[in-house]
Amino acid sequence: MKIGILGGGLCGLVAANALAGEHNVVMFEKMPFLGGCLASYHIDEYWIERYYHHCFSGDEQLFTLIRELGLWDKLEWREGSTGYFSGGTLYPLTTPLQILRWPELSLIDKAKLALMTLRAKKTDPLSLDDIPAETYILEHLGSRIYSSFFEPLLRSKFGKNRSKVSAAWLISRIAIRSNRGASGE
Repeated sequence: MKIGILGGGLCGLVAANALAGEHNVVMFEKMPFLGGCLASYHIDEYWIERYYHHCFSGDEQLFTLIRELGLWDKLEWREGSTGYFSGGTLYPLTTPLQILRWPELSLIDKAKLALMTLRAKKTDPLSLDDIPAETYILEHLGSRIYSSFFEPLLRSKFGKNRSKVSAAWLISRIAIRSNRGASGE
């Protein structure tokens, strides 16, 4: 059977791989490269991603696919880092201890942030889909945590569209980032 697949991103490539053995598969991709958000480009002797992307230690379905494709030995684990520049100083904010040392939030604010991080793993993101992240953070954590911690993140990632970002997206990011594992991302 001849099968057409629209889009050469991860889903399209996985579908093509699954169907290619028994069918004639044709992919339709608007970009001049395959891979979608996972695509990279070559500079000299180095490959660099076109878009920011990574996986975490809990992404078992992706790891199963990577093993099936014989690419497991090519996967590189890197330690991610996050930081804020405030008052002329760069503060690393990757670990819980670094966040505790950050002077922009009170100890009570940091406790609220830690509690929300723990709750994020148990929160159903679908229940937050229609709630803006800004509204959710303001209601649950307050304006100081929003303006000094979350708003800069949302502004840097989404710019003027930051008020349109769903709390479901934010909570799911918090849940996955708080479960990076010892090997990094």
